[in-house]
Amino acid sequence: MIGSAADFAYDPNHVGADIVDTVLKPIPETLRGLAQLQTFGLGETIFRQGERPKAVLCVLTGEIRLVRLSRAGGEIILQRSRGGFIAEASLESSAYHCDAIA
Repeated sequence: MIGSAADFAYDPNHVGADIVDTVLKPIPETLRGLAQLQTFGLGETIFRQGERPKAVLCVLTGEIRLVRLSRAGGEIILQRSRGGFIAEASLESSAYHCDAIA
């Protein structure tokens, strides 16, 4: 998730306030005030298929993959995002339709 420049003093991934402000600029200020900056480790699961949607994500650095498992257990990548919003379609659903992996 994302946050405004006022939300953090130090970010271990060195996401600068200018990046956050640029990405969030088109978002209404009332929504920007609700945003939270979160950092995820490589391979960390952000949400799982079937969980109730809680938020829209915005990738500032790194990558998020939306994936499902095939019947054989292999990973099927539905979407990769290295910048911008992701999982916004799920907010209209009762459950996430895939996993999100950092």
